[in-house]
Amino acid sequence: MAKLASLGVLAAAAFATTIGSTNAADRLLMESLDQSTQTLLATMTPESKCQILVDAMRTDNEAVIRWGFVLIEMSVMSGSNIFRNEFGQTEVKELYRRSFSGCAKHPGDTISSQAHASFQSIAEEIHKPGYRDGPELDDVSIPVNVQTAAEKLRSILPDAPVISEAKITMKTKDGSKLGGETTFTIKPHKGGTTRVQEDYTNFTMDRELMGLIQLKSRNNARGYTAPSGDQRITTTTALMMDASAWTAGASFSFETATSVPIGTWKTTCKIGQEVDASSIHPSLMGRAWPLECESSGLKNQGFYIEELRYYLKMHSESKYGIADDHIERLDITR
Repeated sequence: MAKLASLGVLAAAAFATTIGSTNAADRLLMESLDQSTQTLLATMTPESKCQILVDAMRTDNEAVIRWGFVLIEMSVMSGSNIFRNEFGQTEVKELYRRSFSGCAKHPGDTISSQAHASFQSIAEEIHKPGYRDGPELDDVSIPVNVQTAAEKLRSILPDAPVISEAKITMKTKDGSKLGGETTFTIKPHKGGTTRVQEDYTNFTMDRELMGLIQLKSRNNARGYTAPSGDQRITTTTALMMDASAWTAGASFSFETATSVPIGTWKTTCKIGQEVDASSIHPSLMGRAWPLECESSGLKNQGFYIEELRYYLKMHSESKYGIADDHIERLDITR
């Protein structure tokens, strides 16, 4: 069907007016529509026949098509945590496309039945190993100018043997309240960078770091408010580095510009007197350096641990309050 070929463009245009908005129906019914369209919308439910959407595609009736999007969501929302928690923008657009395509092939079916069939097929794909939504972290290159500037920090960082992998679970205490746990999987790489995955229970973040500097990251969260596609990746697009020596009492600073969100942040850190890393946790070896850092009104303290090639934050202060972190569990593979 010719109209179906252009549905992807129409779905993208209507997406912002439907997904995640409980008032989408009311807004649509308040628009200036002809009487026949108003009457049709008032009678349409998820159990309406697909023929209504087929006719709307044939006549290019955008209001009915948009209402079809709402009915598709209504069909799969009830009792489905998968839709709310795991369907991002990419998956919802695909749900629209498959549901309309199914209706075009089976106009005698209900909108709900085609929505459920489409939802089930997408849900199965999401849970298959290797499912992708946008580029992976390794697919995105770091700008040459950023790599060059990051080398300034690498040149002064302590050079010592590093672990193969560490898994650290940190527990946060925010004021008088105990917060949640976050698990960090830390893997130093050849070339001086460190890959970190942060597990926040309901989503994960992947980061590539040079010392304290984030070079790129990927947000793996899913759901209505999660990023999708290319918006999952944040890349440092510019970096200014001011560092001369890694010694107690010295300071270094860096200013980064990022792609998502677009912005510039400056961080300044002061290096303290080195300590045995085992004083932080008995499983750690080598040396660690206390750091006091400040960035955009946020102050934090922690330790740069040489065998992890990672800055472990232990204390933070901001306008929202004070939080302390401590190591709950630590597993190291050397």
